[in-house]
This record gives sequence, C-alpha cells and structure tokens, in this order.
Amino acid sequence: MAKSTSIRELASEKLETIGASDTAQHAAKKMRDKNVGSLIIVDRDDKPVGIITEHDLVKKICATVARSSKVFLHQIMSSPLITIDGDSTIQIAADTMINNNVRHLLVMDSDRAVGIISSTDFRNYLKQHVDLDEVYSTILDGLSDRI
Repeated sequence: MAKSTSIRELASEKLETIGASDTAQHAAKKMRDKNVGSLIIVDRDDKPVGIITEHDLVKKICATVARSSKVFLHQIMSSPLITIDGDSTIQIAADTMINNNVRHLLVMDSDRAVGIISSTDFRNYLKQHVDLDEVYSTILDGLSDRI
C-alpha cells in the first residue's frame, strides 16, 4: 500500500446526515434516495452523535417485530461515533476499524466532518493498489522460514 495516501483521499465525501429524532423508516428511505449505506446522526446543533447503517436496520428492525415507522434513531443508532483524522494513514484507519469492530469511520478535519470511509472503500482501494501475488508470496516466504 502506498504510505503517502491519507484517509481523506480514500474517504467518500458523500456524507448524509439525519436527526436523532427521525424514524428508522425515514432513514431507510433517505438511504435509498441518496444511494448510501449509512447516515450520520446529528443532534440539534448538527454535531455528529452516532451512525445508522443498512446493517443496523436489518438487525434492529427487519429481523425483529419492530415497526420502522415507530422506532426512533436515537434508540437504535450506534454511538459513540468512531472518528479518524483525515491526515491519518490507511493502516491507522484499518486498525481503528478492527479494534472498534466497526465498518464505518467518520473522517474529521479538526472539528468538521469531511467524509466517511467504509470497509467497501478499503476493499476497492486494495483491489486497485495491492498486488495480491506479492502479498501471498511474502506470506509463504514467512511461513517457510518457520518450518
């Protein structure tokens, strides 16, 4: 991986927000209309306080008896929101996602949200920039040294 690539370069600038008092149904419709897989939940001062993802909606609404029009986002959002500085490296972002067991990171510049990065963004980056034959060869070399 190129060490000079910052997470800001990899992050999607397609950042959509929604209020914590909106319903899960409204969130699902907004995700569909905006063609996004997550929404940042903001408080009354537009400060990011959580996230709702398609995965959350499936697990917390579709797979239960809850009615999406009766469930408010503050009840099901993931919080606290895990963030990363836009100047961070891809490795730091990957470690942050793994250590916090999350699939999305809010990318910040000082106190301003500038984008979001998802595990899909990582997959696409790796497909374009990593020679897997070289990675496999390195792994095999490491294993053969131990035998």
